[in-house]
Amino acid sequence: MDELTPESVRSFVASALQAMHPKDMRLATLDEHLIPTLGSIRDQFGIPGVSQEQSLRFSDKKLMKEALANSGVRTPQFVVVSADSEPPTYDLLVARLGSPLFVKPTCGAGSHGTRLIETEAEWRAWLTVRPEDVEFEVDAFLQGTLYHVDFVVGIDSSDWCSVGEYTHPNAEFLQGGTLGSRALSPDDWATPIVRHAAVQALNALGAGTGVYHVELFLSSAGTVTFLEAAMRPPGAMVPDLYSHIYGKNIQSLGVMAQWRSDGATAIIKSIASPKRTGFGIWAWIPPAPGVVVALQAPELPPGSELSITWRCSVGDALISPEVIVERAGMLFASLANYDEERVVLNGLRHDYRPIITEGLA
Repeated sequence: MDELTPESVRSFVASALQAMHPKDMRLATLDEHLIPTLGSIRDQFGIPGVSQEQSLRFSDKKLMKEALANSGVRTPQFVVVSADSEPPTYDLLVARLGSPLFVKPTCGAGSHGTRLIETEAEWRAWLTVRPEDVEFEVDAFLQGTLYHVDFVVGIDSSDWCSVGEYTHPNAEFLQGGTLGSRALSPDDWATPIVRHAAVQALNALGAGTGVYHVELFLSSAGTVTFLEAAMRPPGAMVPDLYSHIYGKNIQSLGVMAQWRSDGATAIIKSIASPKRTGFGIWAWIPPAPGVVVALQAPELPPGSELSITWRCSVGDALISPEVIVERAGMLFASLANYDEERVVLNGLRHDYRPIITEGLA
C-alpha cells in the first residue's frame, strides 16, 4: 500500500482473503485513527478480534461519555456541536458548562482541532473556521492534575498497569507548558484513587484482552474526572519511559493484544504496577514564539543522565504550536531514585524555561 487509508486497508485485506480463511487472519495497528476501521473490516469479513462497535467506545468521545453515564465514573459536562445543526450560543454554553470552555472533535487525537474558548468573541471566531463536516463537543474546562493510567490485560506474563502524572495537560502545551510525565509508585497517595476510577471506566466501556490508555483529572479536593480512554498504548515518550523503568515494550504488547483478542469482554480488577528496573522522566518542549536566542537544558540532580534533542536552533523564528506533535525539542532524564523523579517533574512544571526568544521584528 502506497498510502495507508481506510479504503486502501480494506482493499488490501479483501485481496489477502482470496488466499486465506478469515478465521486465520488477524489485524493490528498502532494508528489510533485506524482502530475503528479495522473493527469495521473485521465485522465485514468475519475476522476475529474487536468489533467496530467496541472500538468506537474507545475513540468517539461522545459514545465514551454515554457508556459511562450510569457507571459511577465522573465525566465533564458537555454539549455536542454536530455538523448539520445550528450551534448553541455562547451564553447558553456558559450557563450550562461554565467558563472557560474547551472544544475538541468527538473523534480525534493529539490535540488536533482543540481550542480553549474564554470569550464570546473567541467562540464566534472559532465558528467561522471550524470544519463544517466534523462533529465537535464543547466541554466544561477541567482543572487539576492530569494523570494517565496504562493497562496491559491478558497478554503479558501477568496483567499490570502504571499510573503516570503529567507535567501539564495537552492544552497547556499549546500555551507554552512542557508535556512530560513520570510513573507513580504504588504507594503514592494518588495511585489507588486514579487507578480505581480508570478500572471502573474500562469495565463500563467493555474492555477485554488489550492495551489501554486512560486519562483522568484529579482535583486538589481528591475528585477524579474521566477525560478519555483509548484502545492503544500510550503515545509521546511514555513507551520509552516504560522500557527504561520497567523493561517492558508496551508498543509490542499493543500489537500483540490486537493479535490475540477475540473481542470478548472481561471484568478487569485492580491490577498491580510492574516491578521497577530504573527511574526516569520524559518531556516534550513546545516552541516559544519569537527568534531563538538560547536553548537551555533543565537542572537535574548530580549523576543524572540527560538525552535532549532540539528541533530548532539559535536564530530560528518560532511560532506557537497548534498540535502537540509540533514540538521544538524532547528530553529523557535517567535518574537515581523516585524522589528525584518528583523533584524534576516539579521543576519541569514550574521553573524550566527551555527556549529563550526575543520578539519578531
